[in-house]
Amino acid sequence: MKKVGPPVMHEYHCQLKELRVQTRTVETSFKNTKEYLENEKQKIGRLEDDVKYFQERQRHLERIEILNKKRCWIEYEEVRQQYVQEKEKKDVLNKKIKYLRDKNTPLEKKLSDASGKVQELDSGITILSQEAREYGQKVVNRTKQFEEYGEKIQEVVEEFNLKKQTEEDRKQRIYMWKQQLEGLENELESLSVDHQDVFPLLSEVSKEIAEVSRKIYTIGSEKENVKTSIEANENRIKGTERHLNKIKDVGCQRLEMLRRKNKSAYDAVIWLRENEQKYKKKIYEPIMLQINVKNPEWAKYVEAQIPFNDMIAFVCEDEEDLESFMKTLRDEQNLKINVVMAPKTSLDSFKPPFSIANFKKFGFHHYLQDLFEAPNAVMRYLCHMHHVHCVPVGNKFTKDNVECIINQTPFKRFFTENHLYSVRKSRYTNQLSTISSEMRKADLLALSVDTTQVHHLSEKLQIFQEELKLWKAKHFEYEQEEKQLNVKQEELRRKKKNLTTVRDNRNSLIAKIALKKENIQRVEREAIDLTDAKKKVTEKILLFAKKKSQILQERTKLIENCLESHKKKVKLALFHAEAVTNKLEAEREIFEASTTIQEAEQQLEQVKEVMDNKKNEAHNLLDIAKKITGIHPNEELPEDLKKFFAQLPQTVDEIDNEIHKEQAKADCLLQTDESVVQEYKQKKQEIKKIEKEFCNKMQHLEQLKKKIEEIKQLWLPCLEELISHINMKFRKYFAALGCAGEVTLSTSENPEDFENYGVLIRVKYRDTEELKELTPYHQSGGERSVATVLYMMALQEMTKVPFRCVDEINQGMDSRNERRVFELVVQTACLEATSQYFLLTPKLLPDLAYAENMTILFIHNGPKMLNHTQWNLQQFLQRQIRLTE
Repeated sequence: MKKVGPPVMHEYHCQLKELRVQTRTVETSFKNTKEYLENEKQKIGRLEDDVKYFQERQRHLERIEILNKKRCWIEYEEVRQQYVQEKEKKDVLNKKIKYLRDKNTPLEKKLSDASGKVQELDSGITILSQEAREYGQKVVNRTKQFEEYGEKIQEVVEEFNLKKQTEEDRKQRIYMWKQQLEGLENELESLSVDHQDVFPLLSEVSKEIAEVSRKIYTIGSEKENVKTSIEANENRIKGTERHLNKIKDVGCQRLEMLRRKNKSAYDAVIWLRENEQKYKKKIYEPIMLQINVKNPEWAKYVEAQIPFNDMIAFVCEDEEDLESFMKTLRDEQNLKINVVMAPKTSLDSFKPPFSIANFKKFGFHHYLQDLFEAPNAVMRYLCHMHHVHCVPVGNKFTKDNVECIINQTPFKRFFTENHLYSVRKSRYTNQLSTISSEMRKADLLALSVDTTQVHHLSEKLQIFQEELKLWKAKHFEYEQEEKQLNVKQEELRRKKKNLTTVRDNRNSLIAKIALKKENIQRVEREAIDLTDAKKKVTEKILLFAKKKSQILQERTKLIENCLESHKKKVKLALFHAEAVTNKLEAEREIFEASTTIQEAEQQLEQVKEVMDNKKNEAHNLLDIAKKITGIHPNEELPEDLKKFFAQLPQTVDEIDNEIHKEQAKADCLLQTDESVVQEYKQKKQEIKKIEKEFCNKMQHLEQLKKKIEEIKQLWLPCLEELISHINMKFRKYFAALGCAGEVTLSTSENPEDFENYGVLIRVKYRDTEELKELTPYHQSGGERSVATVLYMMALQEMTKVPFRCVDEINQGMDSRNERRVFELVVQTACLEATSQYFLLTPKLLPDLAYAENMTILFIHNGPKMLNHTQWNLQQFLQRQIRLTE
């Protein structure tokens, strides 16, 4: 196999990625074409059946069309025959109407004579009817008067009977009340109890009831006062609890602020609260949610010391938890969050280097760590990363004595009342420089719990709760005492009621006896004289009877006169009935003649209308028949068509039956549109075209896969060999440092996803660890720098360049790793046939190993640097020699 260089391998890789994209495109198109072709074949299979049904149905429809033509001619002929028949009816009716009109003239004179006789008799009957009505009304009036006097006699008799019944009822009541009075007097005599002893007992019981009632009222008042105190205490407890909860409810407000500041961190908090059980150890929510500043005025110092990115960072105590948490939220959910690792060191190891009491003379009152509270892991991280246990906080006096503090204290960073000071020492001149910045108002931590107020309110709440218990106990005692007094009061009331009943029995009997005697005397005074009442009734009845007899005689005379008038009326009515009969007979004869004429005329109009309709219908049917058979309006039916139609059924019913049969056969077939036949032909042509396209895509896909495999055989072995060579150098360099590392080729699950190929670097710096992927989360910054340098050195031998330049490669390393890396760089750079190597650094460790073919250049800079005109290297060397001697 021919070896190729990195440029050619890069070109192969680009070709593979491009071919892979083309292959995916062709595969997608190939798959879509295949599915489309299968669907079209299924469709054309269904269309073939539809075409067969369509052709068979067309034959039946053509037969129906011929039968309809024959039917039109038959209908025309039938309507024409009907027109001829109606014309004959018209002539017959005209003759009948003329005959009836000549016969009707003598009947009209007969009707006129009969009408005159009827009017004359009507006038006589009207006069006699009026006379009879007047006599009848007078008879009715006399009858009404006769009945009124009869009713008056009845009223007088009923009035006397009522008085008689009332007197009998009075005597019965007197007898009944005397019986009751005798029973009451006997009961009064039978009472043997000495009622004079009841009154002292009643007086004594009433006094006891009054005394118990007074006690119940007193206890009730006391109980109400206690209840008022209980309610007041409960209100104080609720108010204190609301105040306490309001002070403590800082977490929700800070969480809302986090949502506004960083939506990703907020979403991560919500997710963590639902899934925290998935992790071995606790993962702390962002630091801004964990910190509670003891005094809100101190929040600005904490915010000035801790950067925003750490304020919104999550804190983990386990490395595996950190890796899993980052993978889930950053990689899977694509949330941009910060996660830090709490140091393993205990919190006790982070102690201030000096007691704050030693520096109170400068105005310092606390270290920053003392100003806030936080979980142990969070506090360890803040001490380790931001040294909150070493930064003092001062006051206004501190601001006035900044110069003294800088020169007399060891603090490199401290706070005054409103400013932050940072002190730095130059590496070259040892001069001190100070940076001062004014602090902004607290934002993230402005909302904090006032622990002093919380403690005060908690003590106050406990006192209120204890008082509430005492008041409730007292209220219970009053309730028990009140219950006992109520029982005693109820017993006394029952005793009083019994004594009152005994006292009231005799008084009640005496009152009842007096009332009965009074009622008997009153009813005896109400007696009625029945003899006098009977005499008055008899006189009234005789008077009313005389008046009834007089009225009866007058009514009889009026009835006789009324009967005479009715007899005369009856005679005239008989003559009138005969005259009316003659008139009705004449009217009937005229009506019958007129009716016959009208019926004949109506029949004539109907016949004319039917005849006109049949004529128009015949013309229309003839036009339709000629049009449907394709004959000119002025031409007759050709002989060949007459012969053809003669072979078909000759009546409309037979034609309709034949049409129904053909239509039924056509309906039994699936109805198919003519466009289906056209679609069937188009589908056949389209399938041929798609099959050809399908074969072309299959060939193209095979060609692409073959070409990918050819290039892959050229590229992948060389790449694996190159990675193997880099890995060998990388492992060698790491072994020289007493550590382990490897470089491997990273591929995806699909070996043909060339765009996902990459280099995987795994390292370990301790014997107890396993190889882990090089990431910002598993290794420290210095460890990543070492791995990066050694990987670059392993790569350098793969490429040929005139020179290489590395800037500050040793920054961030500890002294041990920096020394070893420097030695490896020297060994690599000083080999024969290697490129020139430039290493730029602001500092180097003492006693490093240097090679003979190395050149060291010092670049001096600073405020005490000599002018270039005064620079004399030879003098400097001689001076150094003299000093050495």
